[in-house]
Amino acid sequence: MRSQRQFEEHQAKLAATSPEAAAANGLVPGEMHLGQEMREHLQLRVGDAVPQKLTALVFINGSAGAVENTGKLLAQMQRIGVSPVVLLSSQSADAARYRDVIRCAHRLADAVEGHGGRARPVNEGVFCTDSASSSAGVSVDAELVGAAIAQGQIPIISPIVADSALKLQVLADTAAAPALAFALAQCTSSQSAMPGSHGAFSLLLARLIMLGNSDGVLALDGTFHRFVNLQEDYAEIREMCGQRKCLDLMRTCLGILPPTAAGIVASAVSDPSLIIKGLISERPVGTQRQGKRVEREQAKDSQRRELNSLGVPNYKPLASYPFHSAAAGVGGPRPLVTVPSPTQFTLLRHGFSIQRHTSLDTVDLPRLSALLESSFKRTLDAASYYDRLRNNTPGGIEIVVAGDYQGAVIATHEQLPGMPSYLPYLDKFAVLPSVQGTGMADIIVPKLHVAVEER
Repeated sequence: MRSQRQFEEHQAKLAATSPEAAAANGLVPGEMHLGQEMREHLQLRVGDAVPQKLTALVFINGSAGAVENTGKLLAQMQRIGVSPVVLLSSQSADAARYRDVIRCAHRLADAVEGHGGRARPVNEGVFCTDSASSSAGVSVDAELVGAAIAQGQIPIISPIVADSALKLQVLADTAAAPALAFALAQCTSSQSAMPGSHGAFSLLLARLIMLGNSDGVLALDGTFHRFVNLQEDYAEIREMCGQRKCLDLMRTCLGILPPTAAGIVASAVSDPSLIIKGLISERPVGTQRQGKRVEREQAKDSQRRELNSLGVPNYKPLASYPFHSAAAGVGGPRPLVTVPSPTQFTLLRHGFSIQRHTSLDTVDLPRLSALLESSFKRTLDAASYYDRLRNNTPGGIEIVVAGDYQGAVIATHEQLPGMPSYLPYLDKFAVLPSVQGTGMADIIVPKLHVAVEER
């Protein structure tokens, strides 16, 4: 309605008109007499997209423990508007683990409820055997998951399936996780609602979180990987990685989920605020404001040394001391809590392959031009631009291309007056609009740094 007055005039005109004449003139009770252009606009609104609900798929290793900490994390995710879908993982397909998985699902649901969230254990009916399925003979009924989310509950799914003889067994991670990821990926269309949601929403899968015993992807030599581009770095990291099964599972599932989804590998005893930070940020922890943090630490060290030189004792803040456990018996020895929570995790992207060029002769110039024009939304004077790169860059150029020319960064080596060495200069950084949000900057910029340093 444009205004109450127009609505009242319309109703008065409708009342003074016979039903046959009103229908002939397009007058409908409760509506305004709109022009043809506005009617076409309203007809287009009939096919509006289904609202999408922000979702994170969480895999929890049942052997990792820390049920209370995980319950707190899930409740916090729900509080900020994220609807987690939880799968309790299993290292083996062992029927004897049936009771353990059921207990873990109910304990985790109680922990979520204890921290103010809402959860629903879904122990049976989600997984079913189907020889025609695309995921190792296992398919997923997404309606049970959608019904729980529609009721504002976190579905905590047990990886239990009944075989053809109605015998229950626990699925291994390699079968349950890809099947669930595939089913949820089918519910991300903005034109069709998720089964079980009564037409209310579809899913927007943002993160794939794996909580286990390790606080990220760690190499055998102790190197910690904060960010992994699976398309480019998978083979190299896997060769020296201590969590190969975890890395393989992440690669499989991220290859199924939408390209904007990212993976997080963290410890089940991590501070929940750390995981929340990784959930709402597009960059790995440790790269955000790292320079300022180093400066602050250096300033503190300098101040501490100055106070020590003046004879002032180096007092430790109270928060740095371990506290006694309140759960210990009265009068008995109270153990010290000295194990800190992990403060890091690994962010993974399905990512893109990387190509490095030091000459325009090996670059597909028409596709590079199309990428630049699409990214900057301007027409490129290709002849002048490429002529400058060829003839007016005495120090050479570095071009790093991601994927199928979906992103590129171009750097030149310029010589400033009075300086004998060349200065690297970032000339262009372009990303196709269709792949924005896929972590392109974290993938392509470090490769440029390596190329510049090698030169």
